[in-house]
Amino acid sequence: HAEFEQTNVTRLPLHEGIGGFTEIFKNRIVLPFEGNYTDFYHVLKHEMVHAVVFDMLFGDNAAAMVSHQASQFPLWVSEGLAEYASLGWDLGSEFFMVDATTFGYVAPPTGDFGGFLAYKGGQIFLHFLDRVYGKGTVTRLLRAMVDTRDLPKAFQKVTHTSLEEAGEIWLRELR
Repeated sequence: HAEFEQTNVTRLPLHEGIGGFTEIFKNRIVLPFEGNYTDFYHVLKHEMVHAVVFDMLFGDNAAAMVSHQASQFPLWVSEGLAEYASLGWDLGSEFFMVDATTFGYVAPPTGDFGGFLAYKGGQIFLHFLDRVYGKGTVTRLLRAMVDTRDLPKAFQKVTHTSLEEAGEIWLRELR
């Protein structure tokens, strides 16, 4: 990991908690192999999802990514989608979110989850959508996001429910 931290692909400092990243402007994936094939495969799939989604949403226009268009999609959408596509549902993430909900430090997905919650909260919320609104809902939501460039509108279009209402149902279910 020490060698990975010395990459010149990004100027941002890479601490040991970072297992890989997808560089925005050239859409490059950078990740170390630390000896565990299961972890490597998960991080590779996670970063590949970012690369595909960046290409779908912004194509070769990296400037659009850092403009107002990118701000329409909270971090939980990006990281949650990458976790959900690479892991699906997993017990550890579910327990993490049940704990976060029980102790009151998670909000509805109308805004943004901070830090690790963006990964696990987004993952479990997207699993909830596929389970409650039907398999393929997350895929349809991503397509609608590409078309509308607006998460609440895309969510309403796909689920016929507001993001706020679905978020409250999800939190009640976790409680």
